[in-house]
Amino acid sequence: MKKFVFIFILLPFTLFAQNITKVNSNINEIKIFLNGAQITRISDINLQKGDNKILISNLPDDLDPKTVNVKGQGDFIIQTVNASINYLSDYAKDPTYKILKDSLELLQQKLDKNNTILQVYIEEEAMIKANKTIGGTQNGTNVNELIKASEFFRSRLLDIKTRSLAIQRDNKELLEAINKLQNQIASYEKIAKRPVGEILLNLYADKATNGRLEVSYFTNYANWRPSYDLRFVDLNNPISLFLKGEIIQTTGENWENVKLILSTSNPTISQQKPKLYPWYLSVYMPKATSDIEIRGQRENIAVAYAEEEIKTYNKPAPVMMAIGYETPISMEYTLEAKIDVPSNQEKIVNIQSYDLPAKYLYYTAPKIDPDAFLIANIYDWDKYYFLDGIANIYCENSFVGTTKISSYQIEDTMQVSLGRDKNVIVTRNSIKDSTAKQLIGSKVKYIRAYEIVVRNNKKLPIEIIIEDQLPISQQKEIEVTEIEVGNGKIDPDTKIVTWRYDILPNQTVKTKLKFVVKSPKELNLAL
Repeated sequence: MKKFVFIFILLPFTLFAQNITKVNSNINEIKIFLNGAQITRISDINLQKGDNKILISNLPDDLDPKTVNVKGQGDFIIQTVNASINYLSDYAKDPTYKILKDSLELLQQKLDKNNTILQVYIEEEAMIKANKTIGGTQNGTNVNELIKASEFFRSRLLDIKTRSLAIQRDNKELLEAINKLQNQIASYEKIAKRPVGEILLNLYADKATNGRLEVSYFTNYANWRPSYDLRFVDLNNPISLFLKGEIIQTTGENWENVKLILSTSNPTISQQKPKLYPWYLSVYMPKATSDIEIRGQRENIAVAYAEEEIKTYNKPAPVMMAIGYETPISMEYTLEAKIDVPSNQEKIVNIQSYDLPAKYLYYTAPKIDPDAFLIANIYDWDKYYFLDGIANIYCENSFVGTTKISSYQIEDTMQVSLGRDKNVIVTRNSIKDSTAKQLIGSKVKYIRAYEIVVRNNKKLPIEIIIEDQLPISQQKEIEVTEIEVGNGKIDPDTKIVTWRYDILPNQTVKTKLKFVVKSPKELNLAL
């Protein structure tokens, strides 16, 4: 009974397969998203009168029927479109594969023939050497016979050795060619044996005709991410920013001479708008914790700056390596030239280049890091469509490090850290004469004072932002008083103190931070 059912199920597919025409298709255009890609293929077809079944194969094995779209050009009707995954590839019938296998068989046959001839020569040489005795033990050796035998041995052995060497050289070349073919066949089979996506179309034509199919589908086996080259020469010129795209595709198919579009959209995440539901309050009892929170410390550098006059430059038009087009929800970059993108290899393409007006200044927070960092404030950055990415920094064509480009900013000025400058020296030292711990009744008085020194060893004047901080009391028994910050400005919420200085070449500036903390003596403060 089981055998009968099995034959019954397979029979219709066998009958259908007899009328299916498998056609080749070529990639016409690829739109790569931050995750995934939409591939558009073109296939020219020849149709007979009546119903035609057309099969487009060798598509990615993650082919999703919901993403398949088919358009036709010609005098025919598209009746049905079915997408599926074929786990039983018939790659052995592929002409390319048959050529490879036939070539391997011919080379192997030639190698076997050579080895047979070589073995005959070896046995002949052994026979000659085994029968080299001339004359008998009683009659002696005739001189003429000896000369003739010697000439025979020399001539024949030389011929055997010469022919054997020629065959060995030929075998070496044959083995190299066989090895290359075997590797090529193994590579082909590795790809050919994997499951492939297929699209089966039912087409109807009133008469025999030619036409064209345009098929598009989505695959998860490709993506791109933005990266940047950030170049500057000195503090008097704009920053040059080069946007690049790092492409990777693992479809198993090499994309050759294709039109490429890079989209900033991501179709793999939900496109459904969020919905708010009623928020009901409930009592929450926090668990005890031993973690100590130090307020006012920040992980990211944030530079305070005042409204200033921006230098203007004769800004050339961006060097267009791709044509940008803004859609309602994303940005798309169409590369001007068709390119190749091999499977399983990263491909980097240039997208656009910008000269960005910027104001340069230095920043230091010596309590955390004693170095001075060169910062570029890029104005009106929101005119451009930047994505988050890593930027390689080049100063006068020399690589100096990396930084991050972040688009998650609501201000109209983007701050980019360009790296450390060892020609701006910063020190922060405790002032011993003004630092003390005093016991006054039930209170302990902590006196802290620091001197911050900045020296400009550069040949040009610089502007620098210095940041430090005051402690914040979270208990009414602890007081922070007698604050001295000179011309520094204190943020009322974070208690971060900011100083701003213009420093001439080879000039040194000093600033002072002092405060007093009073607390009950039974409390042990970390100051």
